[in-house]
Formats: sequence, structure tokens, C-alpha cells
Amino acid sequence: MCRVTKVWNRYLWRAVAAALVICLLTACPLAAQAQQPTDSVQVWDAQFRQQTRQRGTIVSHDRSKLVIQLGTGRQLEIPANRVAAIESPWNPRHIAADQAQADGRFEEALALYGQALIPEQRGWVRHKLVVQQVWCQRALGRWADAGESFLKVALGSNPSTPYFQVIPLVWKSPSTDPRLLQSAQAWLNDPASDAARLMGASWLLMGENREL
Repeated sequence: MCRVTKVWNRYLWRAVAAALVICLLTACPLAAQAQQPTDSVQVWDAQFRQQTRQRGTIVSHDRSKLVIQLGTGRQLEIPANRVAAIESPWNPRHIAADQAQADGRFEEALALYGQALIPEQRGWVRHKLVVQQVWCQRALGRWADAGESFLKVALGSNPSTPYFQVIPLVWKSPSTDPRLLQSAQAWLNDPASDAARLMGASWLLMGENREL
């Protein structure tokens, strides 16, 4: 092989290698973007008459707003009370848990939500899973567990939770469960948490300790 051919081949391979590097550098951001979960949010208009759909990646969701990053990179803040529905690529355990809960199989759903938490990396989804666990504990009559989960895990992961209605309150039926009564008294005397005091009051109101 003559010297000219060798030089030409060396130049050609360098050009190919450079082109591959450029392709990789330009493709990586697109690939990373493609791997981001695509969320869909149904949004009410200001008059609550019509809905529009926003697609992108949900960044956060709390009592005041939902923040979604659109495909353009811009972040859009949606008032929480105008969020009509959220669709997202849930993991299979999450889907199975939702179905079990809908079917009234709360023990199974509780376990499945716990399993769904393990691979889930998105903070707002993890919070939603924890809230669903509290619903299941309530449905199973595990009120003390539900109270502890709500205060320590649900509010612990998002003090401004958009799911505050999951708080386990019971205003009518007095409890005879010693553990629950003990927990309720501790909640009622918690100076740092309005939610804890509200829960404690709801459980002690109709019982013999209503004057506490």
C-alpha cells in the first residue's frame, strides 16, 4: 500500500471517528429527554367550564400548585384547585395496587403500594403512593397506623400535601382501642402539629376523655 493511500485512510478514519463523536454528543440530550416520563395533566380553565391538557414532566405537586416542565423546557405552574386529573406512566405494582384498592382488596393493595415505592424515584409519585397506603389503612380499620403514617410519612414527605383529605378523622364513634386512645392523647398534646391536634381531638371528642 502506497504512502498516499495510508495517509488517506488515516484521514478517513479520523473523520469518521469525529462524526461519531458529534452524533453521540447531539443524540445524548435527546435520548435523555426521551427517557423522561411523559405526564399529562387535565386543567380546568379559570371559570371551571372547560379542560385543556398539558403534557410534559411533573416537577412537583402540593397544596397550592402543580409544576410541570413542558417539552420546550419551560416550567408551567398550575393552581392546585384547577388540576382535574393526572395521567402518568405508573410502574406495574402501582397499577396493580390501584386495581386492588378499587376492588376492595385493601390488604393486598397496601402491600403492593409498598412494593411500588421501592423502584419509584419521582418524589411526587412516592408521596402519592404513601397517601394511598393511608387510605388502605383507614379502610382496614387500622386507625392508629393510619394516623402515624399520615403524620410521619405523608406530611413528612410533603408538609403541603395536596391530599390533606386523607387525614384519619373520626368525629362520631368513640374508640375503646387502648393503643389508639394513647396515640390520640399524644396527638392532641403535640404543640408542633396542627394536624396531629386535629386528629387527636376527633378521636377523643365522643369518648370519656373529651375534656382533655
